[in-house]
Amino acid sequence: MILIAATILYLVGFLAILQGVGSLLQGAAFLRFVRRELAATPPAYAPPASVLLPCKGLDPRLTQTLERVTRQDYPSAYEVLCAVESPTDAAVPAIQAVAARSPVPVKCVVASVSHECSQKIVNLLAALETLDPASQVLAFLDSDAVPHSHWLASIVAPLSDERVGVVTGYRWYDPGGGWVCLTRCVWNAMTLTLLGDHHYNFVWGGSVGIRRETFEKLGIATRWRRVLSEDYEVTRTVRAAGLEIRFAPRCVIPNHDLATWSQFWTFARRQLIITRVCHRTVWTMGAIMNIVFNMAFWGLLWLAVTAIACGARGLGYAAIAGLAVIYGLAVAKSVVRQAAVALLVEPSHRSRATYWGDVLGPPLIGVLNFALMVASGVSSRFWWRGVRYEMRAIDSVRVIDRT
Repeated sequence: MILIAATILYLVGFLAILQGVGSLLQGAAFLRFVRRELAATPPAYAPPASVLLPCKGLDPRLTQTLERVTRQDYPSAYEVLCAVESPTDAAVPAIQAVAARSPVPVKCVVASVSHECSQKIVNLLAALETLDPASQVLAFLDSDAVPHSHWLASIVAPLSDERVGVVTGYRWYDPGGGWVCLTRCVWNAMTLTLLGDHHYNFVWGGSVGIRRETFEKLGIATRWRRVLSEDYEVTRTVRAAGLEIRFAPRCVIPNHDLATWSQFWTFARRQLIITRVCHRTVWTMGAIMNIVFNMAFWGLLWLAVTAIACGARGLGYAAIAGLAVIYGLAVAKSVVRQAAVALLVEPSHRSRATYWGDVLGPPLIGVLNFALMVASGVSSRFWWRGVRYEMRAIDSVRVIDRT
């Protein structure tokens, strides 16, 4: 019986090794890309722009976000459009206070309550109706992201290439705040290296730049009216138009929000539900890769202990060897990823705990991901900023409840 189990686990282990080699090569390509991009001089392209900032509630660092976005090192004129659900939103006083001392125009746009799309999209659509006619570029920023002073210039510059349909950054969660924030940081970092210099990039809605002409020509605002995820819809639309999604390493933005385990679970599960509904192939591949890794790592660990205990030392030592290779590849990928993170993220937004958590944590993160995959596969209902949604299809969203 143990021989049959060993044969199956060796085969799964072989698949996990191939998977690990591919992942390591991908990580190395990401590191090379980051080094190349950061060493290059960005194009001198900076037309008049509008920054759209959807808000809901008072984020802990909203004032800092507003202060940073209104004081960008940007050579041309730009405006900041903050959009809220209602005039009683907790973010309104902070927006008004910063607007009063801002060196650039700041508008507080009041939207309405969402019914068939996300509240974030309703807010964005309201902001789009108030754009300055002179704006040639639209930049989107999440209210819980704190940009550096060159963020706007960095998200706009790649648009000088007409082959580029949209430019995206990504989020980096500050690991400060205990084990849950560290876990969230490591879990999120694993997605970062999926971006790079290739045709499979995706848009992250918290840090985006797009030419206004492209946005209007592709009819993105109309497409948004019945969807929940604005970034997945932009990804799908830009790809369908044959345009490039360009990742800008300089536009990786830190998020400092603290979280509880419940909040992290809700966030991570929501991300995976949205992925399953909007891009089932990606979700399925992720689930398969997760199952292969978990089955190989924990299965070979079980086999090593059991085989040696039963006197089948050859089988046990072979399992240990396979386990070492699988874990070694995961550690190597984490080391490469952290080398890239060191270039992208300021030291104050990372820590030694992040490094070692990423390097030593793949087996535990694998178990966490398995639980999240299961949870995201059995239901399409979730909470997001005080609104409970049911996401039945890409263009079929229902608001169930509000708090």
